Amino acid sequence: MLYLVQRNGQNYGPYTIEDLQRYVASGNVLLSDLACVEGHPTQQWVLVGQLLGASTPAPPAAPGSPQAGPAGALNPNLKVPPGARAILATVNGDVVTTGDVNARRRLFAVSAGLPMSEDVLDRLSPQVLRQLIDFGVAK
Repeated sequence: MLYLVQRNGQNYGPYTIEDLQRYVASGNVLLSDLACVEGHPTQQWVLVGQLLGASTPAPPAAPGSPQAGPAGALNPNLKVPPGARAILATVNGDVVTTGDVNARRRLFAVSAGLPMSEDVLDRLSPQVLRQLIDFGVAK
């Protein structure tokens, strides 16, 4: 089976599942990118992370990548009380806060047609944070 990958409205591929696992491990494909079966009549897009399950490790941090802020930024188990704001990372002098991540993960869930449950939003948080860091925090 071959899969297409979509990022920022641009389609890439087709790729085998093994290709996707390799590209995720190298950081070329993100777990938050969308994927669908090539040629499937409904072209139902899902997160690459959902397609691959938890069997694919996250790519290692690149040397010189932004440092986590005082709240322990890249820890996916970080729980901040509702309404509280914490600094998660700094990128090129810009601060990434819990509010930034919350806004982006809700936007992503709505645009991808995902349910707005806390479970789904919690699973998106580490991926959204990584994207904010990787793409230089465009606010």
